[in-house]
Amino acid sequence: MFKFWLLVLVIEITNAIFIGESNVYDIKWSENLRHPIKDELEKFNITSSMGEKYTCAIAKNDEITQKEAPYKGPLAVEFIEHLFNKGICSYRLDPYWTYELCHGKHIRQYHEILDDSMLMLQQYTLGRMGTKEREMVIRRKKEEERRKMQNSTHTIKTKRVDNRDLPFVEIAMTEGSVCEHNKRKLRRSNVYYICDMKGNHDIHTVKEVTSCVYEIIISTPLLCAHPKYRPKRIAGTTITCYAKEKSPKVPYNLAKIYWERKRIIENAARGEGRMEFITYDKNSNVDNLEVGDFLSGKNCISGGTGNWRFEFCYGRYINQYTYGILGIRTTICLGKFNLNKHLEWIRSRPYKRPKPLGYRTYITQFYTDGSVSNITGRPRQTEVKLKCIENTTHKDALVMYLHEINFGKYLLGIESPILCQVVPKADEDGLVFYKS
Repeated sequence: MFKFWLLVLVIEITNAIFIGESNVYDIKWSENLRHPIKDELEKFNITSSMGEKYTCAIAKNDEITQKEAPYKGPLAVEFIEHLFNKGICSYRLDPYWTYELCHGKHIRQYHEILDDSMLMLQQYTLGRMGTKEREMVIRRKKEEERRKMQNSTHTIKTKRVDNRDLPFVEIAMTEGSVCEHNKRKLRRSNVYYICDMKGNHDIHTVKEVTSCVYEIIISTPLLCAHPKYRPKRIAGTTITCYAKEKSPKVPYNLAKIYWERKRIIENAARGEGRMEFITYDKNSNVDNLEVGDFLSGKNCISGGTGNWRFEFCYGRYINQYTYGILGIRTTICLGKFNLNKHLEWIRSRPYKRPKPLGYRTYITQFYTDGSVSNITGRPRQTEVKLKCIENTTHKDALVMYLHEINFGKYLLGIESPILCQVVPKADEDGLVFYKS
């Protein structure tokens, strides 16, 4: 039976969606029940913690069954082999580590350590595969897949990804860097390739499942050509709850969560919020971020948590600020943009340059000559990473994070679908110039 605790996960009250084990629950709230609930619907009564009463009815949509024509195309592993042969590398930007996966070759994570006297690159290989080993693995995978195809009762293994069970092709990559926790052990990774029509061979997730053993999920459209590796359609379930005995349309505590969320989002968009995730909600009073205004530095964006917030103005500056008891603002500059210093910085670090178009998801820029740090006695500086993320649901979504990676040295990350109009236009030095 459906459990009411699912309702605490509701975000959009008027049309909430929850993905369960095998169903999508679409929860709707309605006024008092005016007509009897149909007999074919399952109904039950619920009562909130405040005594509000509702009658709910579940209507399950029938799953659409499709007959699959006999598949005579390439093996699933042959699509992955094609990816290996193209020599493609994928990247993932996390706040601290950058991950590089060159398919069928190696996986590494690296991070730049900024020291007063020198620049060092801390990196680990999470797994590698030589040419002979790659050929042997592919040959073994093909034999295994052909053998399983002959068994009519064989089912393809699935992995839970974003609340869905997805078929995958697994490739193990071993012989990585020595594990720090066990010097006799080498790092290794299991790479899972899943079908995603909107993917671009992206690194979906990286997780260290046990010490020095990693699980990496790759979203690729190539596997979608194989019918048995496409995601199964999820049955949809509509739950309609009707208010009873003068109860409000929506339970009070649930409505309170919604309005509190809306207030936080509006405050955050004005730079007054207390979260790192900022959404320019079309239903709020915040106008959409215009690319031209952003690139000209006219439209600055704010974020941050706690008393200290930060403000980024493209091509101008990055400030961190707070307001005292009397409302007086204290500002610390984390860096200003200087073209010559950026060029000097990025040209001394070729790995920071933008990737070729087609593989590029982010660009990196350098802001320096900020306020002097009390600890180091040197001006603060910030590395800015602008990342394009595809989001068809919230095209104005914006994620920001700021980390102090060393005394007086910061990493500012900004991720948004809006930046998909900016990142491809960058030159070889990671710069996009605004033309009015």
